Amino acid sequence: LELTDYEKLLWTTTRLIRVLSVSPSIKLMMISKNAVPIIEKQLYQPISLRVQQNCLQILRNISDQAVKLVRRRCLEG
Repeated sequence: LELTDYEKLLWTTTRLIRVLSVSPSIKLMMISKNAVPIIEKQLYQPISLRVQQNCLQILRNISDQAVKLVRRRCLEG
């Protein structure tokens, strides 16, 4: 997502990630691979509205898992 400016490629990629981001195991993997800043970057440098909407939906989908991880780390530490 970071290395391309091709709108259709970004749109297709974010559509796929949006669908995958519903799975709990994929959510964990995305968070552990630092996907949030990469997706967030697309919000601040939008190529198109549809890419931006997909990124917002991805962040919404993975936000619950991210909050759970932060809470767990707070309780452990």
